[in-house]
Amino acid sequence: GPGGGRAGKGEKDKTPPVSVWRTLFMANEWSELATERRISVPLTFALLAVVLVSADQQWVATPRPNADDLSPGQVNPALQFAAAVFWFLILVLIQLVWVWAIAERFIEPSATLRFVDLCTVAKISIVLLDERYHGFYLHCDAPYDFADADMSQLVLSLSDEAGTVRAGRGLIGAPPDSGDAQAFELFLPQVWRRTFDSYYTRLDEELAARARQAGAASAAGARGGSGGQRQSALRASVDRDTAVLKHRTANAIARFIKGFVVKDQRAAGLSRVFRERSYLQRFFHTPPDIEAENQTTGQRRSADEGVSVFMLDRELRIETLIFRGVEWDLLLLALLIFSVVQFYTADPVLGAFLAILIDRVFVLVRQEWGRQNLAAKTLVDDRFLI
Repeated sequence: GPGGGRAGKGEKDKTPPVSVWRTLFMANEWSELATERRISVPLTFALLAVVLVSADQQWVATPRPNADDLSPGQVNPALQFAAAVFWFLILVLIQLVWVWAIAERFIEPSATLRFVDLCTVAKISIVLLDERYHGFYLHCDAPYDFADADMSQLVLSLSDEAGTVRAGRGLIGAPPDSGDAQAFELFLPQVWRRTFDSYYTRLDEELAARARQAGAASAAGARGGSGGQRQSALRASVDRDTAVLKHRTANAIARFIKGFVVKDQRAAGLSRVFRERSYLQRFFHTPPDIEAENQTTGQRRSADEGVSVFMLDRELRIETLIFRGVEWDLLLLALLIFSVVQFYTADPVLGAFLAILIDRVFVLVRQEWGRQNLAAKTLVDDRFLI
C-alpha cells in the first residue's frame, strides 16, 4: 500500500516529518486509479444499442440472401451474436485507437504514468503486493529535498529537474541502462515476507490486548454504576491508543521498506539484485529462478536468507493490479451478459442496460473492497479515504 515516502535527505534535525496529507492524497488517488480504464463500458454499449436498434443492424442476423434487406424477421442466434460482436469490436477499436494514438500521446499521458508522476512530486514511494512473494515497487523519490513546499519552490525544482540540474528519478543501484526507471516487479524471499508480516502481527496482538483491557475496565465501570460519560471517555482513549499504535507501526514498516530498497541489507539476510526480463520471460510471463539467483549472489538457500529480484517493469505490468490490466476480461464479461440477454429477450436495449449496470456493480464493489484493503494495509484511518 502507499507509504515509505521520504521527506528529505538533509540532517535528521532538519528533516520535517512526512505530511500525512500527502500520504492520504496518494492513497485516494490509488483508489481512483484502480477502476480507471481505456474503454468506456457505458459509452460502448449505449452506442452498440443505438447501432443495433436505431440503424436496424440487429436485422442483419435474419437468414436472408439479401444483406441489404433490414426488414424485421426471424433472427438466427449465431448471426445475432456475430453482428453484436462485429459492432462491439468496431466501437472498442475506435476507442483504443483514439486513446493510444492521440489521447495518451498528444493530450496527456496515461492515468498510470500520471499517478507515478504525482507520487514522485509528493515523494511517496509505494510497494504493492498482489501475492505472498510477489508484488511491485514504485520508486517515487523526486531529486529535490522537500515535497512540502510552496508553489514557487515546487515549480523551480521541476524546472531544475527538466534542465538536468538535479539528479534523475531512478533508483540508486539500478543498472545504468535502466535510465530513470521507477517501476519494478518484485520477487521476494520468505525471510522478507516474514519480517514484513511480523509488524502486522505485533500490531494485532497489541490491539487485542488493549481491547481486553478496555473490556475489563468497561465491565468494572458498569458494576460500579459509572455513567455514560465515563464509557465515552474510555472509548475515546481506546481510539487514541489505536491511532498511536497504527501510526507507530506504519512508520516502522516504512523504515523497513526504505532500508530494504535503498540499502542492500546482506547482514540481515536480505539482498537484492536487478534484472531485465528476457524476451521469453516477457512472452510467457515466467518468473526469475530464485534458486539460481541465490547461488549467483552467494546467499544460502534457507528460510533465514534469500535474494529479492527487482525486475524492471518497462511494460507497466503493475497495471495488472487494476482494471486497466484486466480490461479485456471485463469487456468480455459485459459482452457475454449483453449477448445472453439479447438471446433470451431479443432486446438490445435491455441487454446494454444490464451490461452497464452489472459493470457498475463491479466498479462499486472494487472501490469499496479496495478502500477497506487500503485502510488495513496502509494503517490509515478509513474515514479519510473517499
